Amino acid sequence: MSESCCSVVIPTRNRVSLLPRCLDCLAKQDLPAGAIEIIVVDDDSTDGTGERAQAAAATMPFKLRVLRGGGRGPAAARNLGWRAAQAPIVLFTDDDCEPSINWAQTLVDFLDANPDVGGAGGEIKKLRDSLAARFTDDIRCMEHPGDPRDVDYLVSANASYRREVLESVGGFNELFPCAGGEDPDLSIRVRALGVKLARVQEAVVLHNHPTSLAGIYCMHHRYGRGEFGLLRAGHVKTNDRGTVKRLLKEVRISIAVYRRRLDLSITDRLLFCSLSWVKCYALFAGFRSQARQAVR
Repeated sequence: MSESCCSVVIPTRNRVSLLPRCLDCLAKQDLPAGAIEIIVVDDDSTDGTGERAQAAAATMPFKLRVLRGGGRGPAAARNLGWRAAQAPIVLFTDDDCEPSINWAQTLVDFLDANPDVGGAGGEIKKLRDSLAARFTDDIRCMEHPGDPRDVDYLVSANASYRREVLESVGGFNELFPCAGGEDPDLSIRVRALGVKLARVQEAVVLHNHPTSLAGIYCMHHRYGRGEFGLLRAGHVKTNDRGTVKRLLKEVRISIAVYRRRLDLSITDRLLFCSLSWVKCYALFAGFRSQARQAVR
């Protein structure tokens, strides 16, 4: 692995309690000094997150830069970061993630060994155990879906792209205002050029999955807003009625599946069914919320 082989971009906003743990894990990456640069994009934090990141640069074994975003969301922040990156491969993770010690090297080595692949993502596992976190794992919403050698899209909590690929599509779509929809949108545009995206199981990050009912609702509300963005971008074709039918079908399937899950206790099965309802309601509420904003 040569020097300056990769840049890691982390968008952040008001995560002063979480970002240091992410940076600590990056400081332990099994790479020689100078092989990696870390770019934190502080998206207009008000709690001292940017200052905490700047202070961490003094003890970081790798180069760390802090850029100031304009509060326009994670898509715009990631664009600011990768465009300032100096390496040919750009890795993305989030401020609530903790990458494993070999995370960066595994992704870079995979792309070096597979020149026909334009991007790759690793496994995203729960950091803390709870019923809500197990539900998030169970529905696989933090997974890069599809064939491992040609996934449908990469989740940017654990993703890497060749810089030339990002340049070819202009990066993330900044019309997505929050964390939801911008990842599929980018990957769809990349794959439309005939570029393959892959999953690398050995490149692991631990993620702070939601651990409460409110956390599940907020996450899927964002995803619902993102789905409306995908509709506007022409990637999906649906409407309110179609969305309701799909979500109701999803609830029925989830309930049928969980009723037969003998590996779960009866209590957990009932709770998982309830969380399925909450997830689908949040998705529709987010979709409708974004649709109303669009017509104002």
